[in-house]
Amino acid sequence: MSGLRMKVLVGGGGLCSSGPCPTVYLGDDGRFYVQGFKVAAPVRAAAAVPATEEVVEVPRALLEELRKLSSLG
Repeated sequence: MSGLRMKVLVGGGGLCSSGPCPTVYLGDDGRFYVQGFKVAAPVRAAAAVPATEEVVEVPRALLEELRKLSSLG
């Protein structure tokens, strides 16, 4: 994926007190990418995630902002 460009859709600031924040991106490949907080092993196990996938935690506010964006059309 060398050279992939990503546009911030929501997040990237304002949802956490310091440093990088959970963010939803749209890549120029047409895929969505989610940056979130790493989860503990028990959460990962409860989700029964296969080894080729990952679970991240994002604040509810991030998804609410994404919902607002999607309702704009």
